[in-house]
Parts: sequence; structure tokens; C-alpha cells
Amino acid sequence: MKRSLTLAFILSAICSNVFAGSFLGRVEKYMIKDTGMIIEIATNEISDDGLSGKYYDYKERKFKMIELAELSKSTREEIAGVKSGEIALVQTYAGSSRTETISRFCEVYYVFENKKANVGCKTYAADQIPGYTTPSRLDFIVNNVESIVAEVESFEGIQKGDVLELRVNTQSAKAGRQVRVLAVFANGEALVQKTGFGILDTSSIVYKGNVDRVNVNDLSKI
Repeated sequence: MKRSLTLAFILSAICSNVFAGSFLGRVEKYMIKDTGMIIEIATNEISDDGLSGKYYDYKERKFKMIELAELSKSTREEIAGVKSGEIALVQTYAGSSRTETISRFCEVYYVFENKKANVGCKTYAADQIPGYTTPSRLDFIVNNVESIVAEVESFEGIQKGDVLELRVNTQSAKAGRQVRVLAVFANGEALVQKTGFGILDTSSIVYKGNVDRVNVNDLSKI
């Protein structure tokens, strides 16, 4: 009995120490202003004076200290109508070109207080590189969210979740087909998907199939 109690005490002490050592507090995303690199800093890794913090550099595989003045913190608030977790239309370069641009629909991962954002966007044929498989998604840093076309709750009475009739032919559906609205944007465009597709698909919108980008004028009430 005494031996069992001793072992239980030792095990309890070990567990307490492990838990205490692994507790990180709330982890926040930050962007290093000069490089655009995104890092994580836990609240308990910020110095007592609030001027610096410790983060783990995965490339160099070691912890580093950095001044908070060098960082921009992520925010859950909207900036210029753009908010993390929503969808947006973003103009980026096409593939490796530095002259040709393309408008993509993207998921907004993080918005930072310096008006920059980390987004993941749908790829197109223009992104193909001979000999390489084109991924479904490319990640970008948007330098100013004011250049993004933000998602809105509704536009001219059309909102996310509506089931409407398509007036025009698209790549995935013919005119007259019923479609579900996945997102509506401030410029009057919308993302739609044929009804019956993706009902159980909870993946990011950039991975969904049969998604078309149309104008709200291309949709009509049933």
C-alpha cells in the first residue's frame, strides 16, 4: 500500500510538472513587418515590460527573442471590411509572371493591424508550370487589405445560403440550374455551387468542386 501511494505521488508530480511546462497561454499570430514572416507568440512568452516576446523559428529550429515594435499583431476585427475566416476576391500575379495578373477567390486566414493579410487562393490554368503538379491552393500575403474585394452579408437582396436559378451558362452548370450561394462580395459578384454538390463537404472553399463565380444579376429568385 505504501509503495502504491509513493508511486502515485511521483506520477502526480511528474504530470503536474509536464502540464505546467507545456501550458503556453493564448497563442497569437504576428507578422514581422520587415519580412512578412508570420510567427506565433504565446501570452506567457511576452516579457514583463511588454516590449519583447519569444517565438520558435521553425527554419532555424530554435527559440528567438524579438521586439514587439517589429511586429504587427493579428486581429479578429474587420479592417476595410475584410475579416479573418471570410472569403475575398484578391488580385495577384498569374503563376510566375510579374506582369500578368489574375483575380482569385480566396479564404482570409489572418488580418493584421498593419492592414496586411495572409490568404489562401484558388489556382487556375495560368499557374501551371510544365513538369510540376499545380496545387489547388496558393498562399499569398496581401500588402493592403483595402485592395481586396470583401465578402458582404448581402448584395441587392442576395445573400449566402440562398438557393437561386442561374440565368447564364457557366463552366459547371447550364442556365436554369438551381445553385446555392456560397459567398457574396461588395462588387456584386457571387460564388455559387450547383445544388446537390458539396452538402457534406466542409473543406475550405478553394478545395470545393463545381464552384462558379458570377454576377448577382446572373441569378434570379426561384
